Amino acid sequence: MTTLSPALRDALTQWLEWAEAGGPEHPVFRRDRGLCGSIRRVGREWVRKELGWLLSLDYGQTHYPFGKANYLTRRHFETQHQDPARLAWVRKVLGREERNEG
Repeated sequence: MTTLSPALRDALTQWLEWAEAGGPEHPVFRRDRGLCGSIRRVGREWVRKELGWLLSLDYGQTHYPFGKANYLTRRHFETQHQDPARLAWVRKVLGREERNEG
């Protein structure tokens, strides 16, 4: 398992808690933003770059790691925070077990 910087761990934890709470109004996070767009607003540029590096390790790239069509559709309907693949990846990176939905 990759060791996360404390800043990235904190940012991902904040995002996950927000997403699991249903994506309520927030001063930083928005439902139409993906992870990179959200994390960029929480930490410094190097935190976003660390996130990109982790995504590239798992997906081989950082542009639309969960799929371009998925991203664009979820952006339009403001459901980025509900994407099962995105949630599962953040939980995996944070070392949390998958939570059963439903």
